[in-house]
Amino acid sequence: MTNELFVDGICELDDKAIQSYFSKFGSRIINYESHRHRPTNSCCFALISFESHHTVNAILRHRPHSIDFYSLFVKRLLPPALCSFIERLLPVSSIFVYNKLTKEFDEKKLKTYFKNFGYILKFEHDHVHKRLLIEYDDYDSVDKIFLNKENLPRNIDIHKNILPYAQNTIQYHGMCRRKQEDDITIDEKKKKRNKKKQYHTDDEYQNLLQKTIENLINCKAQLRNKENDCVILQMGKLI
Repeated sequence: MTNELFVDGICELDDKAIQSYFSKFGSRIINYESHRHRPTNSCCFALISFESHHTVNAILRHRPHSIDFYSLFVKRLLPPALCSFIERLLPVSSIFVYNKLTKEFDEKKLKTYFKNFGYILKFEHDHVHKRLLIEYDDYDSVDKIFLNKENLPRNIDIHKNILPYAQNTIQYHGMCRRKQEDDITIDEKKKKRNKKKQYHTDDEYQNLLQKTIENLINCKAQLRNKENDCVILQMGKLI
């Protein structure tokens, strides 16, 4: 389990106030980093490490959070070894499930397994891309699946659904007031401009994502084959 927390929406808040607030949920803070001078218009955020992962669990259970009436968005900060950089930070409520060998699924068995992580809103078999789409009612369910990745059923691999439409389903609670008015105007213009292109863009993005994932799976298989060849050669030398 992870003992790190991502907190978004801290621009109007003092670092001491943030640390004091989150210290109430259990173990002490062992590392705190705030990122306020952002190159983009995105909100300021903090990365907090606690002595115990139980503190992170408690903070996620007690959502939503706010300090002095400023709403905060919190999520687990996944370890880098578990997923890609974008999957580590991006909160999404759905995942793609792949079978690395046969491309077939025992849907009943898998649905029973993934129910352990939260309430499932959608469980669909995408026959075109040979994968399952599982959507939860909470983005934290997806993060908990990644934290238990070593216990996945045999030959099963997972990836976050990072398609644009999936990202839009997450409502960030952390929002800087001084940026909010400008963002609303910009968002309205973008929505009008992108509405006609949405489906076409999503299809292209989905196909690109599918090809990338398939290439990653093939690379892993090739590496395993090379490792096996090396072992056989070494054994031959010993004989």
